[in-house]
Amino acid sequence: MLTGAGFDHEDFDGDGIGGACDNCPLAFNPDQADSNDDGRGTACTSRLGGS
Repeated sequence: MLTGAGFDHEDFDGDGIGGACDNCPLAFNPDQADSNDDGRGTACTSRLGGS
């Protein structure tokens, strides 16, 4: 059983943003930049080869 913040608030990438609010939950991106406003962080878009 999880206690405290809960699974959706775990910070998997260590950037200080909980997973439920992180626009790229598996890549360190504390600034939460989203250069093309698609809702995914620039760090994720860059890692996936998207634009």
